[in-house]
Amino acid sequence: MAALVAVAATAYACNVLLGVLVQRRLVDTSGVRWLHHALFFAVAASATAAVGAALLTRTWPALLLAPALGAWLVMPRLPGGTTRHRATALGVMPFYALALVLVL
Repeated sequence: MAALVAVAATAYACNVLLGVLVQRRLVDTSGVRWLHHALFFAVAASATAAVGAALLTRTWPALLLAPALGAWLVMPRLPGGTTRHRATALGVMPFYALALVLVL
């Protein structure tokens, strides 16, 4: 379970970092826009896998990622660079952090 949560948290952190770097114009991904989307897929898939495994094994710390699943459902409908996009993406950070701390 710890590995699934660690993978989910790592994917999330990488995607947030990329988003911040692009937003601050420190990195230009105009030629590889698919990268942020591919990372987002990894974030959503890894969080889903961690929550699913937690339900099957009744391991509660990974269930802390469940609120992220709701965020990832609405994220594609939020335009990038908007306050709602950032708030939704960063709003689940405490859940990732707490889940990671509790499983390690």
